[in-house]
Amino acid sequence: MSIFFNVVFPVFLILSTGFLLGAFYRGKDFTLVSKVAFWIFIPVLSFTFLNDNPVGLDILGLTALGYFCVFGIMLILSGSVFRFLRLSRAQVFFTLVFTNAGYFGYPVIMSAFGEEKLSYAVVFAFTITFLMGTLGIYMASSHPMAGLKNIFKVPYMYAFVLALVLNAFNIHYSRLPAPLLDSLNMLKKASLPFLLIFVGLSLSRVKVEKTRMIRLSGVTALKLLLVPMVAILIAKILRFEPDMAKVFVVEFAMPTGINASVIASEFNMEPDFISTVVFVTTLLSALSLPPVIYLVNVIF
Repeated sequence: MSIFFNVVFPVFLILSTGFLLGAFYRGKDFTLVSKVAFWIFIPVLSFTFLNDNPVGLDILGLTALGYFCVFGIMLILSGSVFRFLRLSRAQVFFTLVFTNAGYFGYPVIMSAFGEEKLSYAVVFAFTITFLMGTLGIYMASSHPMAGLKNIFKVPYMYAFVLALVLNAFNIHYSRLPAPLLDSLNMLKKASLPFLLIFVGLSLSRVKVEKTRMIRLSGVTALKLLLVPMVAILIAKILRFEPDMAKVFVVEFAMPTGINASVIASEFNMEPDFISTVVFVTTLLSALSLPPVIYLVNVIF
């Protein structure tokens, strides 16, 4: 219960503020808010935390390997044991292993494990972003070149690369002139609450349509319960370092990423169903995350 009130509840309290604001101004366009989150706060947060807590290419490679293992297992299960859910490969990716690793994941990881562990979350979120723009788009559209082009449209990628380059030369952003450093630190401190409000605003725009409850319940259970258990298994098999393993599992326990709704609409992948999955998994993650956080602290 303490995990819920100390870690998850503060996050959902801020998220709910954004949701209520979005519901109150339902007729308003929040495109500019999305762009501010996408172009300013996520890159600033990613760059500063990765530069503060450097990780090597070995961590990136191990994270990617672990991610593919979890994805592969969920593909096999969805195509055999859970065939009745009727999920295509692209839908398995965008509902089960495409998580809200950044906007929602960062605040939870920092609250649960501390700021110094957030670099693992940045690497995880980068892995998801990269795979979404390549493998995800490829599975959804069968046009791999479109996915490759989209990678270079993501500011997140440039922030990640810049942090890696500076880390390689042992250069920290604290060397910036005082006015620039003060501005960067102010943006960093404002990032997490802003991103949570943005998640709430985005969820207020999700249209929850009537869908088959058995199918929705099955996908939700897989996402919030089975996927984290598979992630624990993979982290054990690949012998992840304890802090990395904790972040890896909890990031997989996050709700389905909001961008899944946008991509589902773009590629006609049952957008109403996937939007409902996004909404329900986000809502129920308030109950599923505390046990997962407790479990990884015990296991790792």
